[in-house]
Amino acid sequence: GSKKPAKMEVENRSNADSTISMCKSPEIIIEKLRIETGSEKRAKMLVLNRSSADSTAKEKVTLPKAFAKIDPSDLSRSLDDLIPSSVEEVISKLVVYFGRALSGVTVEYKYPWSEMRSLIQLIDFPFRHIPEPIYEIAADWIDKVEDKTLYNFVIWSFKWTRDRLAGISKPTEPNSELGVFAALSMILRTRPLVLCPILPFLRPPKYHLEDSPEMIPFIVWITAQVAQVDLCSGLHSWACNLLPLVRDKFQCNPRSMDLIVQLIENVLSHRVARDILLPNAANKGVSRLFPISSFEILLPLTFP
Repeated sequence: GSKKPAKMEVENRSNADSTISMCKSPEIIIEKLRIETGSEKRAKMLVLNRSSADSTAKEKVTLPKAFAKIDPSDLSRSLDDLIPSSVEEVISKLVVYFGRALSGVTVEYKYPWSEMRSLIQLIDFPFRHIPEPIYEIAADWIDKVEDKTLYNFVIWSFKWTRDRLAGISKPTEPNSELGVFAALSMILRTRPLVLCPILPFLRPPKYHLEDSPEMIPFIVWITAQVAQVDLCSGLHSWACNLLPLVRDKFQCNPRSMDLIVQLIENVLSHRVARDILLPNAANKGVSRLFPISSFEILLPLTFP
């Protein structure tokens, strides 16, 4: 058989690619290809195939590559010198920026993540993919924000995730999930002390486990971000918000319980845990690091 049709197909596709890349208007593209191929139907098919190929290529962007493409100077210009005084300003400056930068990332990074059985896989996501220059610029900006604004942002992020997992978030919401998680991880690691004052807002009945069971790994993830930079805040948050869930086993599936236990093991096994935690266990004028009510929950679990 002749190889001419196959060769012609390659030439047509090559010409189509060249035409499509030079034109932006779909009508102009189709008209040019109709003249080149002699067939309007063939022209539309070439455009459709190219569009599908472009869409597939965009879907294959990995998270590390997307972060690596962010220009530090562009982020710096975007944040400028504005010191945000509201949650909306933090969203517009941080969440929207990273949401756009990560918009082409593949769906495998969508929460709940498939590999959440191990805390090691969960704990540094997506933070481990953020280049250091990008984090440093964001951290300098986050350091200028007032505590109250960050409190409200963490609560907003919690509610936003809760509503999405429960299926009640607006489908037209502009905020990318990865943008929220990237901003939240950087805020919690830069300013870990913002978590403890708002712990009561991040526990049942503020969310219902029967509607959103994946909220427990999310709370583990939030606590883990803080625990990586502040062992005291990490331990206190675990004792107040996660330990009660272990007691109420009916609220917690085995996978989530395992993550909760892994987190406290991670905190207590840190090489400086004893030196930091023991001197700060009960300081005058501040809340106990491990509240008595939490200790009362722990005792029967340890010695049934």
